Amino acid sequence: MNSPSYIEKLKQLSIFSDFQSDSEALSKIASLMELRHYKKNHPIIKEGDEGDELFILYKGTVEIGKSTLEKESYVVSVLEDKQNAFFGEMALLDNDKRSATVMAKTDCDLLVLNKKHFLEFGDENPRMGLLITRRISQILGQRLRRGNQDIITLFEALVGEIEESS
Repeated sequence: MNSPSYIEKLKQLSIFSDFQSDSEALSKIASLMELRHYKKNHPIIKEGDEGDELFILYKGTVEIGKSTLEKESYVVSVLEDKQNAFFGEMALLDNDKRSATVMAKTDCDLLVLNKKHFLEFGDENPRMGLLITRRISQILGQRLRRGNQDIITLFEALVGEIEESS
């Protein structure tokens, strides 16, 4: 798959930002992907399932949700194609279960990269594989820092509530 519009989409993604001006590199990356269509209200990823794919939102809108310990669902975020969104990138690095559910809120087209193809690509193109892996690591680090800050904020609010009720 090497449509020029796919390459234009890849140029806009932070995960491939090291290759924005390298059409040949982006073409190689695009050739690893497949285009998948999902109908409105169809699950793309289910929390708890095993997965080995990165998804790039090419067209459409998706909703990311989580479940509480009581199995109640709540929406974490809504992503649109114009946001240059991708998800599932951790599956390229580990073998853990999916941490959230992703549902198609509209009919969606997604570019999909599986772990096997990514690892083979990295073996054949070590520098490119390293640069992409670094970007994934930076993104995960940013998310971890934000998550830690959210935990601190919640903890401080809880302590404040306890102190007020004492």
